Amino acid sequence: MIMLLEISLILIGVFFLIYFSYFVLVLRTNKKKEYIERLNRIIENPINPQELPDVTVLIPTYNEENTIHAKIRNISEFNYPSNKIQIFVVDDDSRDKTREIAKSAFKEFGVKGRILRNEKRSGVNASYNRAVMEANTEYIMTTDADAIVPSDSLLKAVKVLMSLEDVGGVAARMVPVHNKTTSATRTAVAYANSYNEMLVAESAIVSTFPGSTSCMLMRKSAFSPISTSYGSSDGNISLSFIKRGYRFIFAPNISYNEPISLDLLEQQRQKIRRASRLIQSTLLNFNMFFAKKSNKFNIIIFPLRLLMMTLCPVLVLVSILFFIAFAYFTSLLLFSIFLLCAILVLVLGIRTDVKILNIIASFLIHQTYLCVGFFMSFRKMSVWESIKRKPVS
Repeated sequence: MIMLLEISLILIGVFFLIYFSYFVLVLRTNKKKEYIERLNRIIENPINPQELPDVTVLIPTYNEENTIHAKIRNISEFNYPSNKIQIFVVDDDSRDKTREIAKSAFKEFGVKGRILRNEKRSGVNASYNRAVMEANTEYIMTTDADAIVPSDSLLKAVKVLMSLEDVGGVAARMVPVHNKTTSATRTAVAYANSYNEMLVAESAIVSTFPGSTSCMLMRKSAFSPISTSYGSSDGNISLSFIKRGYRFIFAPNISYNEPISLDLLEQQRQKIRRASRLIQSTLLNFNMFFAKKSNKFNIIIFPLRLLMMTLCPVLVLVSILFFIAFAYFTSLLLFSIFLLCAILVLVLGIRTDVKILNIIASFLIHQTYLCVGFFMSFRKMSVWESIKRKPVS
């Protein structure tokens, strides 16, 4: 029985060593304040509208008849010269009225727009490959049909790319939107806040990944076609930029609003799918370790993140199982106390607004998502069903 406890302690020790290394080497960087202040200076710097570049806005769609009208209206309200924006609705062979509504919205809001229809459903990654190749502008914004982008976000992102020539892409901060507090929203918000801190720290040091294609601005010249059957679009794009010598950064002072699922089972399906595709992106770029030009991303951030996404979830869950087995065979009282405490933490973490419990419960739940996602990452997946989320108004 002691062996079960020893194995559990060894596994959890390795887990904490990896996270402690990330905390010390990345999260505690003293460059975060300077990084955010620099972004603020760039964003606040006035610019002549005539100097602004043309931008293509890409919206991948599949059965988005309930959101596409509001999305095009949202883009038409950007505080960016309308004659410098063109919209590509990249439709993945929708079976509803997405294309018809989009065409009508182009006319209604007076924006330049095109419908790029895939002859058969090919997936988001394939849609991005096609749309980027057809775009005739150097600056390209990606955004989802159900994400609402504040009117100043595009201008802010353009200023950042114009000022930082070594940056291939900049991702905005996701602001979770929901009209009701549920177990799903508590875990999602707690995770998003922690994850954003990671992206800021990594960007301040050198580069981050994956950001989000829900609101991202990139240079066409930095883009190379991404895998259509493995990996997330944002993960593949950001890592390809980094491999080509560009930086990819997260800007917390640029934002977008995105609805999150109110249902824990819907969130679970989304998060596991997201985890598997992000892990695929990371494994696809495993040769990042052998880059000719090494920097802190190659030798610190990427290796630690790879371990945190693949090894750590397995370590923590297996160590918990070993400890439960040890407690069960040693003392039913110890077993009962441990199980009761674990259940209380999870239940209170998803059903109350106690921040520390929200963070612990969210962390454990997401470790489970990553663990399942890791084993799912070995299969191809180019298309999937949409998650049920209430549109942002």
